[in-house]
Amino acid sequence: MPNRLVREGFLDSEAIHALSDSAECFFHRLMLTADDAGRMDGRVEILRARLFPLDLSRRASDVEKVLKECVAQGLVIPYQWDGKPFLQLSKWQRCSPAKTAKYPDSVGSFRIEYVAADTRDGEKEFVESSMFGRGGLTGGEPIRNPGSYGPKGCGRDAEGIGKGSDRFVSGDGDGDGDGDEGAGKPSPLSPKKRRAKGETLTAWADSLTDDAVPAADPIFDWAQSVGIPREWIAVAWWIFEGRYTDSDKAYSDWRAVFRKAVREDWLKAWRQTRSGEWELTTAGVQAQREMAHG
Repeated sequence: MPNRLVREGFLDSEAIHALSDSAECFFHRLMLTADDAGRMDGRVEILRARLFPLDLSRRASDVEKVLKECVAQGLVIPYQWDGKPFLQLSKWQRCSPAKTAKYPDSVGSFRIEYVAADTRDGEKEFVESSMFGRGGLTGGEPIRNPGSYGPKGCGRDAEGIGKGSDRFVSGDGDGDGDGDEGAGKPSPLSPKKRRAKGETLTAWADSLTDDAVPAADPIFDWAQSVGIPREWIAVAWWIFEGRYTDSDKAYSDWRAVFRKAVREDWLKAWRQTRSGEWELTTAGVQAQREMAHG
């Protein structure tokens, strides 16, 4: 097992604070048993046996309950590969020189890809699948690129704003970067270099070749787990887009920033009533109206 440091931010994390004592205990043990990529077998019986080997009284249903808490707080991303369940600890910082993982990601790869991201201690390397939700379960409709709900946003035309225009694609499509069939097409800065440098929301949006928030993004699963309607994620994106489109703030992973903004309620798009139901705030209702009128 690699030497892993629990950093200062763990103690003042709102997500950790929101866990029950039993869920926090589960999360601690999951951190210790996860592989170098922050992944773990997602079968509840395996989790019970691996995380609590001496606690014979602990039931699989107990483990399932606390796992749902961790997922709801965005601490764990559930996914499947080849019909088998796995878990990805979110925002997993590089903790070893390992290049391969014990468990596959959602596309079956054991290779660990790293991406740079800003932290309170400066730029650090994180496991890519823990930042971009490659292991997230599918759910909800994808959120299109900024500006695609109307004139507001990054000024892109209606054509090509859903999945991204072909002008952003280079190479032969197999992802190896050799460009055998991409002659004459622009060669934008590679995604890894862009993420390492950080960029504004507008620049990031202009470089997209897919949806701003894909249908497989884990934020939809988080919304479902806490009872927030999935379609409200688009409302949150509208507010987020309006806040950052003309901003000079630069981030290496805008999707991660958006997830954090939603989970930690930066956007104030909704609130929970005394009865436990969710409702849109005034800001949320206004955003919804703007979206409807384009």
